[in-house]
Amino acid sequence: MSETISLTRLRYPPRNLLGRTGEYEMWALARRFATVLLALIWLPAGFCVLSAATGDLRWPGTADTWISLAVLAAGGLPLAAACHGLALNRYSGAAWAAGTLLGAPLLPLSLAAGWHEAAEVAVCAAVASVPVWIAALWLGRRTRTGPRRRASGGAYRRTD
Repeated sequence: MSETISLTRLRYPPRNLLGRTGEYEMWALARRFATVLLALIWLPAGFCVLSAATGDLRWPGTADTWISLAVLAAGGLPLAAACHGLALNRYSGAAWAAGTLLGAPLLPLSLAAGWHEAAEVAVCAAVASVPVWIAALWLGRRTRTGPRRRASGGAYRRTD
């Protein structure tokens, strides 16, 4: 009555999982690199493009101007990081809107301040990013704790 049945004909063909994960990791790394690059260069690049559009092209020639560009790059990081925090919480539209609405006034300010007051522009960019940080932290807390609270049982915990 009991016979052994071979299931070799019913097996699925083997999958190449290493090729899939390697490709995904490559794209994830490229996306992270592009995000960091955009976060670093949006304010200095906007400064250079806006100065070229107004006819007063200011290309960095001395070490002081390169240092000013580095300070501008560091000044743009808080706003970019806050917008990235919004995007990680699945609010990418709000992240782009906040970055555009708060970052656009910083570009003429950086042009008016010039090379020597780059630290002031960096401080203004950090202050402008405060509302986005508050929104990102609040929405992140709201997004993370809401479903987790319901999944763990919430008020219906067992008291064995």
